[in-house]
Amino acid sequence: MSEDWYRESTHPVTRPINQLGCCKRINIMADLNKGVAANLWDALTITVRRFVPKIKLHPQSTFLGYADVVIDATKVLPGLVIQLRGVIVKELKGNPFLDMPSEKGADDKFYPIYFPQTAELRQVLTTAIFQHDGVRSALDSARAMTQPVAAPAEGATRNPFRAGA
Repeated sequence: MSEDWYRESTHPVTRPINQLGCCKRINIMADLNKGVAANLWDALTITVRRFVPKIKLHPQSTFLGYADVVIDATKVLPGLVIQLRGVIVKELKGNPFLDMPSEKGADDKFYPIYFPQTAELRQVLTTAIFQHDGVRSALDSARAMTQPVAAPAEGATRNPFRAGA
C-alpha cells in the first residue's frame, strides 16, 4: 500500500479535508449502518480525557474546542487502547461534527493525521464526544451567544449610562 493511499480513496469519509471543503461535507447519517454502529458502541469504551473549550462563532459553524479522546477496545482486542489528541469539536450547520488534526503536505494541501475509516466509527466517536459534560456545556454556551437579547420588560429600570435615560 502506498504511503498516500488515503489521498487516492474515493470514499467520501476518507477523502482529505481539502477535497471536501466545509460546504461540501457529506451527510454520513444517510448511509449509516445502524447495526454496525451499535456493535461498535458496545465494543468500544470512548472517554474524553480532556476538553479545552474555545468557542468561536462562524456563519456556517461553531467551533467549540479541542478534545483528547481515549478509545479502549480491550473488550474485543486485549491491549488495544488508542489516544487521539486534538480532535476538533464543532457544530456544523446545526449538527455535531468532528474534524481530525491535519498537517500540511509537500503540495501545500492539508491532510488529516488520522481519521475514522467508516461513517459508523465517525458517528460513534461524534456521539460519545458530544455526550461529554464539557462539550455539552460549550455547546449550550455557544447557542446562548447566538440567541437574540430580549428587550427590557415594560417598567424595567432604564440604563443610567445611556443618553435620555
